[in-house]
Amino acid sequence: MLAPTWYTNANIIMKNSFTYLSQTYVIFAIVAIFFGLIFVKITPPLWGADEGQHFFRAYQLSKGEFVQPQVTFEGKTLSGGRVPGSFRLLDKLREKDITDAIPGESKQVDGRDLYDQAAHISVTKDTLTANPYGKNIYSPLVYGAPALGVAIGRAFSDMPLSLLASARIATLFLYVSLVSFALFLLRRTFVRWLVFVIALLPMSIYQASVVSPDSLLLGLSLIFFAAVYSVIHVGRKLDKKTIGLLALSAGLLTLVKMPYVILVLLLTILPLPKHLGKRQRMILKVAVPMIALLVALFSLMSIRGVAGTPLTNISISVPGQLHWVLGHPLSYIYVLMNSVSVLDWVPQAIGLFGSSFIFIPGFIFQILLIGISLMAFMNTKQDIDDSRKSNTRTAVVYLLICLLLVIGIASTLYLTWTPVGANLIQGVQGRYFLPIVVFVLMGMRMLTRARLMVSQRSIMIGSTLLSSTTLLVSILWYYRILY
Repeated sequence: MLAPTWYTNANIIMKNSFTYLSQTYVIFAIVAIFFGLIFVKITPPLWGADEGQHFFRAYQLSKGEFVQPQVTFEGKTLSGGRVPGSFRLLDKLREKDITDAIPGESKQVDGRDLYDQAAHISVTKDTLTANPYGKNIYSPLVYGAPALGVAIGRAFSDMPLSLLASARIATLFLYVSLVSFALFLLRRTFVRWLVFVIALLPMSIYQASVVSPDSLLLGLSLIFFAAVYSVIHVGRKLDKKTIGLLALSAGLLTLVKMPYVILVLLLTILPLPKHLGKRQRMILKVAVPMIALLVALFSLMSIRGVAGTPLTNISISVPGQLHWVLGHPLSYIYVLMNSVSVLDWVPQAIGLFGSSFIFIPGFIFQILLIGISLMAFMNTKQDIDDSRKSNTRTAVVYLLICLLLVIGIASTLYLTWTPVGANLIQGVQGRYFLPIVVFVLMGMRMLTRARLMVSQRSIMIGSTLLSSTTLLVSILWYYRILY
């Protein structure tokens, strides 16, 4: 007996729906949005890293203030502009909570009622107040998503926390869109699961849930990685769309933060596949890196005079620091190694929340570190196998570029943020290195042709459980310490 037509159609629809929902980029979007919105809700106002400055700038841009205005504060003319008084009040409440918070003890936020009072002050009826801070080094393009979020949010509410939530949600959705696109590009390769887990690290989702350029930087770096991997390791045709994607991601990556131009130079020294012609090789090795270098030069010129500006009571001298480094190279190597060992950059890159520096539980950090390390050597029979193209030279290039970028970021902060000759580099935070994690893992993967074979279902279920469970435990831990 033949099954009814409606039954057959229903089976087809269910099968197609399951196939779609099992796609890596769909699973990522669901998990990232779910946990990201929880972070948006529970993270206190302006508790993201430098979130006050980023949110205030996004708010100014939403009103059409593209040039950072000057304000008079305590008799001095400073950069910053004017923002509603409730914004400044929220920032002062954040500073108070951070000052009296004791690391390791619960209830880091002890003024929730005060936050609520400030949140009920209408922005349109509020008094504008001077908001002084150092010249913003980011292009207005970097704040496109949160500024749009504020503009949309203003149509529904003029309360400070509503506008902040709108900016955070817009930042989260931009991040999800960028990473989902990277996963779509890698949909037939195993390395998409590396990107999946890295993009769902507690620190990754936390940064995407607050107003910060760092989530944009991570999303762009993953798209750049996906494009590079598709061309060099999968053998994708280097057509105009791929060239445009490489050039755009490389340029924007450098625009967000200039030192990441080092990551783009990966194309210059990576061994290229034989199927690429001479012209295509020139595009990859010269044209795309040149675009990134030009953007870096433009960025450097636009922030000229900002580097070395004393933001604390400590006098900082870029020329003096540079002279010390060149005159004491071995001592500077010691400074780098000492900073890595003392300042916990690796744990920070995986899970560090809030302005009061709340680390995820140690066992969660260890599980994630082991998990992503093992995944670097896995593969499935259904995915494109890149082990035949593995070689030591390629691995060395990936790892060398990552090392140079770490040194570049650290050296930039040493020159512009650290007293001359200091033994520790100030200003470096672990989240700066999130964009290179996938490149480090790729270097590890290229070191050997050995692969741990797993099934598609096992890796899909395992990766989703790993990311979801570690995010859930991290959020519960974060909430417990906050409140």
